[in-house]
Amino acid sequence: MRIAICDDNADDRIAIKTVLMKYAAKKSIDFEYTECESGNKLMYTLRDDGDCPEIILLDINMNDMDGLTVAGNIRKIFPDIPIVLITAFMSYALDGYKVRANRFLIKDDLEMTLPDCMNDLLHELSKRERTMIFDFEEGIRKLLIDSIIYVESFGHKVVFHTADATYRQNRKLEEIEKELGDYDFIRVHKSFVVNLKYVLKVSNYSLTMQDGYVISVPRSRYVDVKQAYARYRGAHI
Repeated sequence: MRIAICDDNADDRIAIKTVLMKYAAKKSIDFEYTECESGNKLMYTLRDDGDCPEIILLDINMNDMDGLTVAGNIRKIFPDIPIVLITAFMSYALDGYKVRANRFLIKDDLEMTLPDCMNDLLHELSKRERTMIFDFEEGIRKLLIDSIIYVESFGHKVVFHTADATYRQNRKLEEIEKELGDYDFIRVHKSFVVNLKYVLKVSNYSLTMQDGYVISVPRSRYVDVKQAYARYRGAHI
């Protein structure tokens, strides 16, 4: 697994790497490290390297380009790479939410917090890599679970919506709900099972997807949907 460490302080890069090496040894995992002394260097590495890092550990307080700006730029190019923001100041936590950082850690606590953070990120990445094989009307397809945006029912059929295509099956939505329930999917309507990753907001008895599509949420489900979305967002700050 490839990990990028970006910090303009060489001692802090060493400290972060040391914690990661101890973690990797304990878990019997092989990490490859890319160290960057500036945000510009990290951005250049991401564009130039054919093997992008799978996790980025990014200092916020850097001289050439602050980490929040770097994280925002990364999100425009690589929206799904986990970013861990590291700083000495807790006051930046809200800004980390704005750039969709996966975690926010304080430098003085890394020995205690970074291992737990890595456990969570590795679990999330393993979920992303999981696939399922579906027998659609369009033929048998193996889909990344994380590529499914939502599933919609039409009569006796369900339609899987992904970023690239739609696929149809003769199944009940209840079966799909059970099948995808362990992967951050939630039933928001009698006709929709939605991947919380692609939800932009939940308000006024409706759910807005990142592409602008709006799904109404009945009163009977609204509180549960809103709480599920809040838990999901809280786990991905």
